[in-house]
Amino acid sequence: MPWRSQAVRTAGAALVAVALAASTAPAASAANVSRDSSRQVQYVDCGPPTGTENGSRNRPWKTLDQVNRLSLRTGSSVLLRRGSRCTGTLAPQGTGRPGRPMVIGAYGQGAKPVVDGGGNPETLLLRNTRWVEASNLEITNSGNPGRNKRGVRVQLQDYGTGTHYRLTGLDIHDILGDDAKGTEGSAGILFSVTGSAVPTRFDDVVVSGNTVRTVDREGIYFASTWNNRPVHGDYDPNGRPHGLPVQRGVRRRDHPRRHGVRRRRGHLRHRLPVQRQPRQRGRLLPRLHRHRHPR
Repeated sequence: MPWRSQAVRTAGAALVAVALAASTAPAASAANVSRDSSRQVQYVDCGPPTGTENGSRNRPWKTLDQVNRLSLRTGSSVLLRRGSRCTGTLAPQGTGRPGRPMVIGAYGQGAKPVVDGGGNPETLLLRNTRWVEASNLEITNSGNPGRNKRGVRVQLQDYGTGTHYRLTGLDIHDILGDDAKGTEGSAGILFSVTGSAVPTRFDDVVVSGNTVRTVDREGIYFASTWNNRPVHGDYDPNGRPHGLPVQRGVRRRDHPRRHGVRRRRGHLRHRLPVQRQPRQRGRLLPRLHRHRHPR
C-alpha cells in the first residue's frame, strides 16, 4: 500500500540519519581529547591542516592545538620549523627527567620560528612540569592590546618542588598586556606559584641569553602565593624568592614608552643567588652585579 511504502521510506531515512550521526559524533569528540604519542620528537610546521599529520618530519603538525592535545612521552622534543609562524597558545603536555629534559625548540634553517599568542592570555605555557628547556623561539603577543597576557609563563600549582628550568635564546617582544601584576600579571616571562594546598617552589632555574623588549607589565617576574602576607595580597616584598638559584645573561632592550622593564638602555647582566634580597617589589632584577655596556 502507498502509506506502507511511505512509512518504509521515512524509517529508512531516519536510520540513515542516525547512522550518519553515530559516525560523525566520535570524530568531533576525538578532536577535544588528548591522545598518547609514541614519537620522541614532534615536528611542527604551522599551516592549513591536511588531516594526514602525524608529527613526523615529513608530515609535521600544522596547528598548536594538535600539539597541545598530545600526551607526550617523558623527555620528548617539540620542534618548530625555522621560518614558520604559529598563532595561538603552545602548552605541551609532558615532562622530562634527569638526563632527558623535555625540549621546546627549532629545527631546519633560517629565522627563529615565531609563536604569536594571537591575543590569548598565554603564548608559551609550561604548567606543572619539570626538567624542561625552551630555546631559539621568537615569542610575541600584540593582539587584543591591554588585555592580561604573558609571553612565557612557567606555572606550578600545588606541585611541590619543580626542578630544572632553562629559558635560553628567546626573543620576546610586543607582549601588549595590562597593568596587572602578581601570580596572574602581564609579563614577558613569568614564573608563578599558585594554589594553597601543597607548598610549592622552583629549584634550578636558568634564564640566559634572551631578549625582552616592549612588554607589559613586567619584563621578568617571579610571584608566589607561598610568599604571602595578607596585607600584600599574593606577594610579600620582604619575602624570599623560593628556589631561584641563578638568573643570568638576560639582555634587555627598553622601549621609552613601555614599563615592562626599567627604562634603562644598554645591556644588563646579573646573578641572583638564593638569599634574602633588598626590598624590590618582586622583580627578578635586583641591584646586584649591574654592568652597563658602552653605547
